[in-house]
Amino acid sequence: MKLTGNRLVRPGEEENAAISEVGTVRYMAPEVLEGAVNLRDCESALKQVDMYALGLIYWETFMRCTDLFPGEAVPDYQMVFQAEAGNHPSFEDMQVLVSREKERPKFPEAWKGNSLVRLTAIVLPLH
Repeated sequence: MKLTGNRLVRPGEEENAAISEVGTVRYMAPEVLEGAVNLRDCESALKQVDMYALGLIYWETFMRCTDLFPGEAVPDYQMVFQAEAGNHPSFEDMQVLVSREKERPKFPEAWKGNSLVRLTAIVLPLH
């Protein structure tokens, strides 16, 4: 085995083989899970995929902010989709959850009345 192009290549495997998925499966955008990334406009498509992942990271961060839970205990840390998919979801688990079932992170009801996030609540559908 040798390391080439930031990936491990086994003997007999083509060094220039295409990589279809990269990244942590939990943070993969629906279009990546569906194999439907538009590579004709690669730069734009990859930016969109990155923005989806960033949104999930924001959710994880916001769920730990004391200001967003006034008068309440901040929930214990959870990775995005941990309650739905467990600690180590497979690619197929995330395909079903995110692509087929269209699941998205839940925003707590407590955020609705908070003026700091009110504009966000208007833009994002609450589940």
